[in-house]
Amino acid sequence: MIRLDEFLRQTAPLTDAAGFALAYPHTALTLRVPTGGAAPAPAKQVSLNDTLDDEGVAALLGDPLDRTHVAFLVKSERNPFGNIISVGRAATNDVCIEHSSISKVHAVFTCVGASWKVSDRKAKNGLYVNRVQLDPGASAALEDGALIALGTQVEGTFHTPKGLWGFLELVRMRERTRR
Repeated sequence: MIRLDEFLRQTAPLTDAAGFALAYPHTALTLRVPTGGAAPAPAKQVSLNDTLDDEGVAALLGDPLDRTHVAFLVKSERNPFGNIISVGRAATNDVCIEHSSISKVHAVFTCVGASWKVSDRKAKNGLYVNRVQLDPGASAALEDGALIALGTQVEGTFHTPKGLWGFLELVRMRERTRR
């Protein structure tokens, strides 16, 4: 995973979606990960419905850039299992999220052709897709912009390369207006 602020600097020379997709051809998750191993209690109770908008970017855009991360869904040598991309707390996952609310293997992503799906690995704190909690062991199809929540602390959005470029452009626009 790479912090969003670092990724924005890294991708600054790219000027269009086509060039970005050539440089970064993989799907990705943008994730809001609370700092520290366990998230502090929020000042007010909020639900996933309150924090994520229909586009899946409002909560991420409202956070400081160093709290949002980009995680590419790419198979690593750490995971010995076939065509799945695993996400969880254990270092053997393709995407490792070191947070106490994340299960050792929280979810797995698979791609057949151009179609992606995510499967719950019976995670203790659940897996949500577009605000709907999946049953333990169940799967859901994913499209660009799908909201993903790993439990109730780590949440974000699934992006195709084109969708990630659009998200980065929104962040850059927000940063220009803040200056």
